[in-house]
Parts: sequence; structure tokens; C-alpha cells
Amino acid sequence: MGWDYMKIILTWVVLFVLAEAKELSLNDMKKEQRVAFIIENVEYEGVASESNIGDIEGIEKFLQENNFKVVYQKNSNRTDTIRSFRNFNSKLKEGGVVLFYFRGHAVQLHNKNYLLPIDVLEYGHSSISKSLSIDAVLGSINRSNGRMNMVVIDNVYNSKLSKSLSINKKGLAEFDVAKNTALVMSSKANSTKRNKNFTKQLLKIFKEKGLSTRDGFSKLKKENNKTYVKLSNQDFYFKLPSRLLSAEDKLWEKSSKRGTLDAFTLYIKTYPSGKYKSKAKSSIKKIELKKTNLEKEKAKKVAFEAEVKRQVELELARITKAKEKESLSKLQKEKKLAPKKPAPKKLAAVTSVPKAKVYKKAFYIEPEMVNIVATTEQKAFAIGKYELSNKEYKAFLQATQNNKNLLRYDRIADQPVTNVTFEEAKEYAAWLSAMSGKKYTIPTEEQWEYAARAGTDTKYFWGNKDVSMKKAFWLKDRPNNAHLYAWMKSNSSEVLHNIGEKEQNPWGLYDIYGNAGEWCINSGTDETQQALRGGSFLSNSKEIQSSSKVYKPQTYKSIDLGFRLVKEI
Repeated sequence: MGWDYMKIILTWVVLFVLAEAKELSLNDMKKEQRVAFIIENVEYEGVASESNIGDIEGIEKFLQENNFKVVYQKNSNRTDTIRSFRNFNSKLKEGGVVLFYFRGHAVQLHNKNYLLPIDVLEYGHSSISKSLSIDAVLGSINRSNGRMNMVVIDNVYNSKLSKSLSINKKGLAEFDVAKNTALVMSSKANSTKRNKNFTKQLLKIFKEKGLSTRDGFSKLKKENNKTYVKLSNQDFYFKLPSRLLSAEDKLWEKSSKRGTLDAFTLYIKTYPSGKYKSKAKSSIKKIELKKTNLEKEKAKKVAFEAEVKRQVELELARITKAKEKESLSKLQKEKKLAPKKPAPKKLAAVTSVPKAKVYKKAFYIEPEMVNIVATTEQKAFAIGKYELSNKEYKAFLQATQNNKNLLRYDRIADQPVTNVTFEEAKEYAAWLSAMSGKKYTIPTEEQWEYAARAGTDTKYFWGNKDVSMKKAFWLKDRPNNAHLYAWMKSNSSEVLHNIGEKEQNPWGLYDIYGNAGEWCINSGTDETQQALRGGSFLSNSKEIQSSSKVYKPQTYKSIDLGFRLVKEI
């Protein structure tokens, strides 16, 4: 069975447990009986102490303040432990909440677990089986038929004590608890590797208002992987919240957080007429639409690649045929060739002029353009809506039979083309112009900045402020957060992303900031140096500002440098 399938099954199990949990009101929770039995055994007789009794100082007072009837034993011997256990049993009533907390040395003997009193060495190995067992505690709790139980064991392993008692097996043996019982231990079964901050972390969870045991114990497990946690099918709050979510609300929160088709489907099956039914159905439609669109895009990509391959094959066949014809014609001319004569003056004049590159007709893709209106200082022009992509550049390489570079650009089709020099960008613009009959060029610095600013005179097209360096989650939807518009060093994981994934600027241009830097024609007189504008996925917030620029030689290329085109209109 695959891991992905297992994750789906586990998700459904968790959500079903949540949906089936007994639902209580705040008023019910305030009235239900609460009983706690706490034993802290640290100072064992005959061996040095390995921890302090004060590590959870105040636990008894805290529980009493939160309506628990508490039976509390510090450094309890065997007699006191049995007596306090009987006292605890007498307080248990049906339908309440029970907390059993043991902190001390616990051992396993013949696959059964015992909670050792401080005077265990006085009686030796034979007395272990006469100590209070975890099974006895669980049996008593289960018989009380409470709504929810919590069993917490902080096993403070003492190697000298274990050696003196001839205990060979480490840690506690595995044991089961009822569905309505939460089990939390500082170490896993058959292990003495303990979460040393266990008691402090647990008490902190108990004291947090509105934090349920389900969420609190899960949080504890995430904070330290040595901790063992088994969740109950019931929830409890040591500090009740101001408002209690219903089982339906909790299931919807979980479904929304997961955001999967299975999660939303489970919600509708559990609550066919629920208050979030419309939202769940809308979410399912979006997921299915996204899946359909992905499948369409995949089919479109396959069809595009097949068409490119077909056009390349046709072009290669045409070139081969033309070469064969040219060779035959040349051979025929050589036979009839007269003695060489000096070339006419007119021919000499023509050859002295640099030859313009001639391109043969081939398959090409015109980029999607956005028209930019004219001003008194700027003529109207069109500029690429996106940075030029690998699939657009690949068609050029195939048409010009640039087989050396073809493999380099056989990459993710919808990512920006990068690692191109200024001259290579110009050559692409000239080729596309020849193919389409329209005039494409690299943008000047003035054209690029005018389009990037989109009618603004601020640092960024949204204003002068950027809050992307702040980590708070709520900032993600702020309009002055660069992460909404640009892939940059702080959010890109330092890799290139597909074009058009971020929001556009006010004039409809995508990735004008970040993702790939863009070649522009230098406004100055030094033609050997050309401008890089817009910053890239390796840039910081300052480097993507509308006015930011860097100059590099025309032969420069980089993994984060590409271009977009402008077109005369």
C-alpha cells in the first residue's frame, strides 16, 4: 500500500474521530466533575536524586483553582501510595473528567508496568509486583465510566535504582488505553530517552486559555519527538475558552485547513445540511476545476511539443532537400563554368556592406503583449505581458538549428528563459520580427521603467513601503507586501518559478519585479554595457524597485537573467 494512500486513510480516520466526538456546551463543561490523582516521587531512598520535586511546583493549587478534586502525594512510600489510591477511587463518579499524573521511576516486569514508591529498595526486587501498577490505575478509571480520562507519566529513569532492583528491560512495556482516554508519556515504550522539559511544557499547555487537550497534546508531541501521545476521542479544556466550537465547526476548520477533496467530501457526508455546505461544495468545484485545468494544460503541452517536433522534422526535411538541390545545381554550373573573371564593381560594392541575416520561415510563437498608451514624452508601444518563456525561445533554437543550445533550453516550458546574453536576446527579437512581419526589439530603459511604474512615481508601483521582510503570517494579504507581486530571495527558495504566478502590476504586467532580471537597452552612450532591470529571484526588496538598475557587458549571462520584448504599434 502506497504512502499517499495511507495518508488519505489516516486523514479520514482523524476527521471521523473528530466528527463523532461527544459534543458538550460550555455550561456542561463547567458543571462536570473533575478529579486528579498526582504522585511525585523524586527522592528515592538509597539512591541519589536525578531531578527536583519543584519542577512542577504549583500543580496542586492550579488544579484546585480549576475545580479539580485533587489527591496529591509527594515522595510517597508504598503504604501512602496505596492509601492515596483508595482515596482517589472514592472520589470517582460517572461522567466526569479524570487526570492521573505520575512523575517518578516506573519499570516493566514480565510485560507489566509498575509505578515505584520511594521505599522500594527497602523491600527489594520481590516488592516490585506489589507496587501500584498502571493496569490497576486504568482499571479503576475505566470502571468510573467518565466522559474523558488523561493518563500522564513522566518516567524519570534512574539507572542506579534499576540496577539495584535487577531490572533488565528499559522503560515501560506497551499498553492500551480506552478510546476516551488520552495517554501522554515523556518517553516512548521500551525507551529511557526522555523529554526533560516534559513537565514544564505540559503545565504551560494546561494553563493556556481555550487550548484543548487534543491541540495541546499534539503541540507537545511536535515540540519533542521523544514524547509519546495517544489522543482521546473526547476534548477537554483546563482553562475554558470564551466560546466553544461545535463538532461541526471543528470538522469544518480541519477540512478547510487540509483543503483536500477528501476533507470537504467528508464534511458534506457528515453534515449533509450543514451551515458550511455551500462553502464545501464551492471548494470541491474549485479543486475539480483546477484538476481539469491542469489536465488540459498537460494535454495542451503535449500537443504543443508534438507540433514543434513535427515542424522541426518538416524544416529539417526541407533543408535537406534544398541542400541536395543546391549541390546538384553547383555541380551543373561547375561543368559549364567559364574562366574566372574579376567581379563587377557593383558586386564588390554590395559585398563591402555587412550582410543582413536571412531567416527561413518556420514555426514560431508570438508573445502576449500589452499596449502602453503614448504621452508627450513617450511614444505608444506594446510590451510583453510576461517575461519570454523557455517554450517561446525553444522554437527559435529549433528553427535556427542551434542544436548546441537546444538541450540547454529544453527545460520547464513556462519558466522564463535565462542564461542569454544581450546579443542573443537581440537576435531572438530580429528572428521573431522576420517571422511575423512585425517589429520586435529589446525595451529601452525608458520604456521598461515607464511600463513598470504604471503611472506612479513611488519606489514600487504599489507605493513606497514594503513589509515583505516581516514574518507575521497576517502580512501576506497586505497590498504593500512585495511577496504578492514578485519572486525574490525571501520567498523564492532561490529558484526560478513559472511566469505569471504572482499578481500583475496596474497595467497588467506580470513578474515586472523579480523572478528573472530583464535586459534593457542602455540609455547612456556606452554601447558595450547594457542595463539589467527589475531584479530577480536572488534580489532583495531594494533591488526590485522601479528605479533600480545594474549594468553588465553585452556578453554577460546568468541563471537569473532573461528578457521581455517590446513591439512597435
